[in-house]
Amino acid sequence: MPQDVAIASTTNAVYGLAGGDQSGVHPVSFARSTFPSASTSVLSASNYSPTYGQAVTLTATVQQSGATATNATGTVDFKNNGTSIANCSAKTVTAGIAQCSFTPESASTFSNITAVYSGDGSLSGSSASAISITVSKANQATLSLANQVFWAHQNVPLSSWTPTGGSGTGALEYAVTSGPCTISSGTLYGNPTGPDGPKVCPLTATKLADTNYNATTSASFTATMAFSFSKNRVSLPNSATTATYGTQVQI
Repeated sequence: MPQDVAIASTTNAVYGLAGGDQSGVHPVSFARSTFPSASTSVLSASNYSPTYGQAVTLTATVQQSGATATNATGTVDFKNNGTSIANCSAKTVTAGIAQCSFTPESASTFSNITAVYSGDGSLSGSSASAISITVSKANQATLSLANQVFWAHQNVPLSSWTPTGGSGTGALEYAVTSGPCTISSGTLYGNPTGPDGPKVCPLTATKLADTNYNATTSASFTATMAFSFSKNRVSLPNSATTATYGTQVQI
């Protein structure tokens, strides 16, 4: 009768002892199976509070017994809310570390960023605890407008002006800071008063905030009302109805 199999275990292997019959004549054989050691993964970020448009580098460190597993191979899948981050789904582990750089797509809080290590022949897979990144709104590019000229009493649609700079999708708003101009329903109205001559109205433009950008206001620019002509009244005497060519006429 063969003997029962005796099993002995170590940290990463299981040994099987196979016996012969009770006479002890038959030889003894051993079998060895190796299992991966446990790993842990730790996730960190280069910047936990970036502004919109800034790149963030994620770093996953594979550890064994609390130390970096410098011989680890395999890949790391960096995820946000369970979905792989674009171009970060299979980053190679080198000397126990994998990295991926990405630019958050909006100014918001990313509260569930994780890293999942695939494991290799020597180490088991593991998932890092989630980290949070809060992305703040960015400042817009400098907003500016050239000085404007329009005829007195002309109504000017503000949509006809073309500012430069600014960022995002926020609406444009204009404000008259002084002078004989008014704005109503998106139109600039001139109201020349006082002595004849051009009238100047200083204004500013504001591009409002949106999801990713703060509001911004331009430096002051001017809208000048120009006059195309002036009127002069001429009175002729009643007697000066006819005249001979070459003769002076007094008016």
